[in-house]
Amino acid sequence: MKIDYLIVGQGIAGTSLAHQFAAKGVSFKILQNNTLPSSSKVAGGMINPLTGKRLARTWKHEIIFDYLDEFYTHLEDKLNTKFLSKIQLFRPYKNENQKHQFEKAIFLKRLTDFVDIIPAEKEINPIIHAPIGGLITHDSGKLDVINFLESSAELFKEMDVFLEGNFSTLSFFSDTDNIEYKEHTFNKVVFCEGIHAQNNPLFDWLPFNPVKGETLDVSIGEHHLDMIINQGVWIMPLGNEKYKIGSTYDWDNLDFNSTEIAKYEILEKAKHFLKIEPTILSQSAGIRPAVKDRRPIMGKHPKFDNVFIFNGLGTKGVSLAPYFSLQLAEHLIEQKEIDIESTIERFYPLYS
Repeated sequence: MKIDYLIVGQGIAGTSLAHQFAAKGVSFKILQNNTLPSSSKVAGGMINPLTGKRLARTWKHEIIFDYLDEFYTHLEDKLNTKFLSKIQLFRPYKNENQKHQFEKAIFLKRLTDFVDIIPAEKEINPIIHAPIGGLITHDSGKLDVINFLESSAELFKEMDVFLEGNFSTLSFFSDTDNIEYKEHTFNKVVFCEGIHAQNNPLFDWLPFNPVKGETLDVSIGEHHLDMIINQGVWIMPLGNEKYKIGSTYDWDNLDFNSTEIAKYEILEKAKHFLKIEPTILSQSAGIRPAVKDRRPIMGKHPKFDNVFIFNGLGTKGVSLAPYFSLQLAEHLIEQKEIDIESTIERFYPLYS
């Protein structure tokens, strides 16, 4: 008997899609190749409704943020664990010009429901340097990505839908009417491979714009932070007196190797707002699966009707994955339309 779907990749995208399939009662298996390095497992997991130098609302904020709370909290109950934390984010002003620009943007863009202006005389934390004040963002937080992925994998194993290994696209090309993996046959396959899609001959024509990022896991001694601090780089509490600082952006050296250059860059930028020197516990590197127009890629391969992709979530994967996995599931199962900015069809002219 054929199974409805094979999901290739158990990162943030594939895991979210698997939960949508489970909720809708369709049959599926999810395949993870643990020999490949995973960008999802080194992701910071920050959730931030206001981003960028111009203090802009995150793209599609209204629908994305409403749904991500529902999605993750439902799964926390189902998996009997905790991976979503709603904590405030403090953004110290870099200089007077930024202060002026941000406070002007708050008024012009009607962002008063999102932020509080913190005056210079108010101390946020004894170890945080903010001589001219800053902004506190509400509705921000973080996702414990590793816990989300690992607890989901345990559930998938209990459901007997978890597979481990490597899916060969070469065997697929030999018989495009049947999608087979080991003893299983599937109606459709959805590739959720992140950066590794660049090496998939079915999708290597897409305009990926991958960027390497490195982070540090640190301790700050007897000091304590209960919020995210973001200025050039960010520091985020992980629990158990550990913190993560990141991240760098490198478009040239696309590998998973940690570097001294990145470590130095992170620590130097952190000095602008952190009064103490953190103790480095570990360093990690990942490659964000970004696309040139910074929008997800979802939908059907231009030639093969049973081949689909879910990719391109980039730096905001933990925020985008819940809503867009729902949209893709509804497209596959109920034939609903995919968001016009996110459909793979926008890149069909590149295929040959």
